[in-house]
Amino acid sequence: MDITITKAKRTKSWIERMKTKDKTVLGEILNLIIRGEKDIDKIVIKCNVLEWSYIHIELWKDNELELILSITSSLIVDDVFKEYLTQCSFIKCVNYLMKKTNEEIKQRVIMILNLCLVNDTFRKKCIESNIQKIIVHSFKRESTHFYYQNVSYFCKLYLLKKEYLSDNQINDIRRFYIHAICSKSTPIILDGLNCFYYFATTMFFTLSPTTEFLHRLSELVHHKNSSLSRLASNFASFYQIE
Repeated sequence: MDITITKAKRTKSWIERMKTKDKTVLGEILNLIIRGEKDIDKIVIKCNVLEWSYIHIELWKDNELELILSITSSLIVDDVFKEYLTQCSFIKCVNYLMKKTNEEIKQRVIMILNLCLVNDTFRKKCIESNIQKIIVHSFKRESTHFYYQNVSYFCKLYLLKKEYLSDNQINDIRRFYIHAICSKSTPIILDGLNCFYYFATTMFFTLSPTTEFLHRLSELVHHKNSSLSRLASNFASFYQIE
């Protein structure tokens, strides 16, 4: 007998229990994953536990959402599960999840996206859903360097298939790097300027500066960090900024 079917029967009450708001199911599944339960990814898919969780995303408190996202990220080991996430309601829930004030939830969502964007089907679905807008807008001037790195990696994965992106989608990413340049963190500014310079000079981005960008660039030319001021000077030559 197929071991997947046998184990699916054993756990067939998962959905029924979740319908009664028995949230202990989530911890139970995560424990099975941690213990290295054989074929747990197939069991979770077969029982539609994650699909039900994402369809009813509004039922969960933040700590329960973290559990759902932990289960999701723990099972992303091959393209089979990435394809499953493409078909289930996860992508539809990204907007809702990214509007949460809980930074841990947003970090987990972006990390799941980054792990799955290597899958062409998943990337295409994300592009169609226009999720880059909510991702790049989640970055704030006071965001941590780690948060910036995750969003930046997301943008780089998107740009690997820039031929599928609309002008508006590319502009969303361009604006993200402009916001990074206006950050309070020197490492973020340096990396943001580096990325913007690279993408601009390789023609991913059109060289159409905003007033905010030009003002910030003129400040960075005189920055006390020599690496930053040198890079800003190289870029400023495009716009004849002193």
